[in-house]
Amino acid sequence: MNLRSFAAGVISLWISCFSVNAQEAFSFGLSGSYNFPLETVGFGTRANIFLHPVLAISPQLRYAPDFNDMHEFSAGVNFHYYFIRNSGQGRGRYGAEQRRPAAYLLSGIHYNRWINYAPSTNLLAKAHTVLPEVGIGIVFGGNRVKVFLEGKYNPLWLEPSAEAGLLISPFSGSRKLKCIY
Repeated sequence: MNLRSFAAGVISLWISCFSVNAQEAFSFGLSGSYNFPLETVGFGTRANIFLHPVLAISPQLRYAPDFNDMHEFSAGVNFHYYFIRNSGQGRGRYGAEQRRPAAYLLSGIHYNRWINYAPSTNLLAKAHTVLPEVGIGIVFGGNRVKVFLEGKYNPLWLEPSAEAGLLISPFSGSRKLKCIY
């Protein structure tokens, strides 16, 4: 067995483990956000893609309109680590159990475009920046529609923020799924 076929086998096994273990359906949604120190409101869109029963990746876009003092746009990705899962999450059981809340830690990085940028005495302030983000979230609801609430913190700017929204799972069936493993 050569190195190339071994690597292909490992990658195939890795991908199949994710597809078998990540029983949560793909979801996408809309959200509203609020930055506490800047008192800005915004809205966004995101997807939620499970890689493993306890790990999801969430690509996100956010926009704070020009009626705010800070008119900005950001695009990035967060990773969600589910430390409290509902009894149905990741086990192929949907329905009544799915309505119990799940909690996760989040960490990510975002490109931020400050549209109405003006020079500042703060040397870190730029029109284009890359911002870290950490926080905690909770999600609850049925197998097709879920509500999420997140508390976030930007350690670079020392800014807490909150985000809330809806996630829709269009490919999640309304009947209970049976999973044999």
